[in-house]
Amino acid sequence: MPPQKPQRKFSTRLLRTGTLIEETYAIFQHWDTARTIRQNLNQVLETNPIGAGSSRWLREVTTTIASRFTDPKHIQPLVALVRGRVGMDIWKPCLLYHIGSTDELYFRFATEWLFEAYAAGTYVVLAPDVEPFVHKITDGKLVRGRSLSPDGTRRHANDLIRMASDFGLLKGNVRRTFNTPFHLPEECFLYVLHALVYHYKNAHEAIHAPEWRLFLKEPADVERELLHLHQYHKLHYQAAGSLVQLDLPHASLLAYAETLAA
Repeated sequence: MPPQKPQRKFSTRLLRTGTLIEETYAIFQHWDTARTIRQNLNQVLETNPIGAGSSRWLREVTTTIASRFTDPKHIQPLVALVRGRVGMDIWKPCLLYHIGSTDELYFRFATEWLFEAYAAGTYVVLAPDVEPFVHKITDGKLVRGRSLSPDGTRRHANDLIRMASDFGLLKGNVRRTFNTPFHLPEECFLYVLHALVYHYKNAHEAIHAPEWRLFLKEPADVERELLHLHQYHKLHYQAAGSLVQLDLPHASLLAYAETLAA
């Protein structure tokens, strides 16, 4: 059986520390799936495989990874990709899917504000435009029912924009614009598809899942890619209204990840 769908958590820590793309990749190179998450991260604290400049930053990284990944089964596909030396162009979008599956704040920003701005034809993404959304989704939800200060709201708006930039959805340094068209490699599309099919009740729900918005895709985009893959015999896809038949090449996300890594 595939692992249960992870529960997203509301954590400003995950925003503050950021995506940790390179750090997570380096840590997973030394990951032992026979050990617990805590045992692996204790080993990271002892060996410093990321070359952290201070023990304080190393501990911040391990604490964030422990918060982001709480189920060893959810890590296994990412570890398999790293062990197979899959390139960063493939691994990064796969990590984005997992972060979107665990980080409530980034997920809501990406699937609600960012996707809607993209669909509306917005060109430049500015922190002041994001601040009202950040205030809305965090108001009264911090420790003891507190809300963010104006400075905190601005900082977290910038954190969200930076995370989207780290994953290639936005480009530019000071003036962030959408990186259009955003290219999701075929291998990553199939990776996300395998995950969603086993987390939703049926193929129709998987195709219409909000997780696709993490990659600036709507159902019509997903359906076009499915037809393309069906044409090249990489999966089987037929649709008649809400009735969808979808047969994937592998029985689980982990099995597909291991094939990519072979």
